[in-house]
Amino acid sequence: MAQSTQGLTLGDGPVRVIRSAVEADTSASAITDPNISNLIHRHIEALADDIEFDSAVHGYFVVLEAGDTVEAINDRVGFDVLTKPVEILEDCGAFWSALYIVDDTGYGIELFISKTDANDPRLLALLEAFSNKQGNLCPDPVKTASSKTHPLTKP
Repeated sequence: MAQSTQGLTLGDGPVRVIRSAVEADTSASAITDPNISNLIHRHIEALADDIEFDSAVHGYFVVLEAGDTVEAINDRVGFDVLTKPVEILEDCGAFWSALYIVDDTGYGIELFISKTDANDPRLLALLEAFSNKQGNLCPDPVKTASSKTHPLTKP
């Protein structure tokens, strides 16, 4: 069911949850930006450097598409993305990568949000304002893949 937010009609977009490399593979054709799919694979690989990736331990990824509302996102992740602080925000050009740490174990949920006008303007405005304070950029894919660094990796 579509809803209107500040003059913009938003539909029920596919808030896509990815909990494994297999899910990333099977969802790759449905993810509109191949860079998001590639980044998810690199993050899973980086997290699985020492131990096998386990979404129950490490967390999971959420890919938002045009039309996803904040309310639908909140229902999927279990918290309000407008009020919970973003741990790490990266500007990846056409999309945002926003990491939320859920608890003291480091369990994280990483959201990938397209910067299209069809996304909820409240979330886009929040991310833009936060990025102006933080100034992080999405890591270089070659450097990330070769150095095994990842936003969830603790120094």
